[in-house]
Amino acid sequence: MAIVFFAIVSEIFGLKYRSTLINVSGAARHIGAYLLNVKLAGNLYDVEALKQLEALGRFRKAGEDLTCEGVNCYKLAFIIMAAVALFGSLVSIILVIRTRKFYRGDVDRVSFSYR
Repeated sequence: MAIVFFAIVSEIFGLKYRSTLINVSGAARHIGAYLLNVKLAGNLYDVEALKQLEALGRFRKAGEDLTCEGVNCYKLAFIIMAAVALFGSLVSIILVIRTRKFYRGDVDRVSFSYR
């Protein structure tokens, strides 16, 4: 995935500031992973665990760990992350469609020069 990432950054923004853009984009990947994993999935897990605990007629004590059981624990987080991945795929497909004509001509020139 990283190889595709570097190519996409180079294609969109050019090569002049490539190293800076790749480093900033790399930081964005880590920030996104933190937000999706810790903030989104973690909070949704806690909410579902509290629902399950209250359904049993119990309440959480200070310092007590939350335990969630079943498919509902990560169901909403999975749906949201799948939507984010689908959005990224759609953006990549749009970039392919927009640059197809340019690369078709570029590939024809390169393959012709090797004959």
